Amino acid sequence: MHRCYNKLNDGEEIAKGIYWGGNFEALKILVNNKLIDPSEIKFFIGYSGWGVEQLKDELNGNTWIVSDTYNADVVFSDDEEDLWREVIINLGPKFAHVSNFPSNPNLN
Repeated sequence: MHRCYNKLNDGEEIAKGIYWGGNFEALKILVNNKLIDPSEIKFFIGYSGWGVEQLKDELNGNTWIVSDTYNADVVFSDDEEDLWREVIINLGPKFAHVSNFPSNPNLN
């Protein structure tokens, strides 16, 4: 994921100013030449998958918080400790109280 289309000239815009994919070889050259700031790119490694209808059922069960509101600076933040909290706070007062939940519910 990146927000440097002007440097890569590639990628699919998935939100205003945020792009998915692009030319990985060009990215490596830009990174090696220090022409891309770490705050402009984010790599995701791993796999997430759902069974047939699982995600639909989870969405219908309100087990996900879905929003088209986002803050690009938070999306590209390297502060993993506070990322979830910042995202929740940016959703507004309806969810703000959730941001103070302890990471371990047993501590509540």
